Amino acid sequence: MKIFIFLFMILIISSLIILESNNLQITDKNDMKTFSEKYTNWADEIYTNLQNITGQAIKLNWLPG
Repeated sequence: MKIFIFLFMILIISSLIILESNNLQITDKNDMKTFSEKYTNWADEIYTNLQNITGQAIKLNWLPG
């Protein structure tokens, strides 16, 4: 349950940051389209970065020498 609350808080905070930093209004359709594009791009960047981090972690030698 705590994980869901944490993820929900991340989604809300990131939405607010995107809205505020781009001066977007929720009531305007054009702004909502812009918000959707920016949020999707942000989520895609997070996913790509996590893939890169995971790929680099897999390449490391984790066994004691």
